[in-house]
Amino acid sequence: MTSFHADPRIDDRTRLLLRGFCETLGEDILRLARDLGLKVFEEDLLPYESGFLEYAPTCGSASNFRIVVNRHQSIERRRFSVAHEIAHFVLHRDRSDFAFRSETRHRTNKDLDPFVYLDQCDKHLEAEANKFASALLMPPNLFRSANIRLEGDVDRLAKLFVVSREVARRRLSELPPS
Repeated sequence: MTSFHADPRIDDRTRLLLRGFCETLGEDILRLARDLGLKVFEEDLLPYESGFLEYAPTCGSASNFRIVVNRHQSIERRRFSVAHEIAHFVLHRDRSDFAFRSETRHRTNKDLDPFVYLDQCDKHLEAEANKFASALLMPPNLFRSANIRLEGDVDRLAKLFVVSREVARRRLSELPPS
């Protein structure tokens, strides 16, 4: 998914916020999270954890959800994690198979090996959240023109959009030629 305009899971208010965010380069992902009713926290997480979305009615957010990201990761990784968790909030929070899956429960369950493969449903949700995050941080209209202007220089694209080289490279391969 690279377009927010047609997805029936996105309400009109959220769609307007997403469109507004995607109109200008360098928009603040934390402000978007706040505008969506989310609070973002940076915490000490395990090295393999980038972040999670959690229903937390006592966190003081308008939505009762919070995003937690790993404070030890790069700014590029933290920004992508926030965008990824916004995707889960916007697209998946109403799904019963997502809503009842507590990220915190998974993180603290001693029987769960963190390197166990995700089941098929999780793989689909995670892939969808990654595509959403890429579209949010590198909107097609801005990314295409920057790519032309920068002559496909992945390092400069990554720096301009404040994402990792890998994320910028993946975005280049996802977008059809204009």
